Amino acid sequence: MTPAREALAFRVWQHCDPIGLDCTMTEAATAIGASWQSVRGVCASKNWTHRFRSTKRSSSPLISSAGFGLCGLEGLGAGA
Repeated sequence: MTPAREALAFRVWQHCDPIGLDCTMTEAATAIGASWQSVRGVCASKNWTHRFRSTKRSSSPLISSAGFGLCGLEGLGAGA
């Protein structure tokens, strides 16, 4: 890969690693200010495509499936 693509791969990793790749490639691209196509390209080169979430999270705070929405004490407003 070119140095520019390596730099983009680093920026993707730098954004995604702390959140455990709990985002889509489009969300990662938006967060780092890059096109989703370029992010997809470097992720394919690095064999990272399978690590990303394939769908957006639900925007409803009332959905309480695993990892989404408010559940437990958060849902009751505890700690707010």
